Amino acid sequence: MPQEIKTIGSSLLAINQSIQELRSEKTDMHGKTVGDCLIDDPLYAYFIVNSVATIGLFMNSFYRKKCPAETDGFDNLPF
Repeated sequence: MPQEIKTIGSSLLAINQSIQELRSEKTDMHGKTVGDCLIDDPLYAYFIVNSVATIGLFMNSFYRKKCPAETDGFDNLPF
């Protein structure tokens, strides 16, 4: 596997951790105090959701290509 693919994989881990931190620390999901940063612009949500969806679609295509016999029952997935 090329080093660039490995780098992308480890970067995806960092992205996932950042998304978790944003959700936990910068949204209304958990209690906030007056001085806490709050992200309430939907533009950021669109960016994050579309990024995650793109990765999910790639992973779905990759799995279907690498394991075609195991994906016969997955035709009713919503994506």
